[in-house]
Amino acid sequence: MSNEIDELKALVVELSDNLNHCMAQQAALQHGLYALMVNVTDRQAVANALTICAENFMTHGLEADLPVEMMETYQDEIAELMDSLEDLEE
Repeated sequence: MSNEIDELKALVVELSDNLNHCMAQQAALQHGLYALMVNVTDRQAVANALTICAENFMTHGLEADLPVEMMETYQDEIAELMDSLEDLEE
């Protein structure tokens, strides 16, 4: 029993580390995209590219039966990027 608990603790630590790594990657990518958006003159082209990527992800995500929460998070992130893009145009 103690061995199983130790294995579970190790798994939780590993999952936590993976989550932190993913969150750091997401933040870095998001910041990089924001930096690019600020310096791009054709913001409509950026919006079109984001829309195409989002549509493809959603289509393949549904086909791959990804969790609903993951799909919702993705949609939220894309919406935030689109809002940021619109804010830059003002």
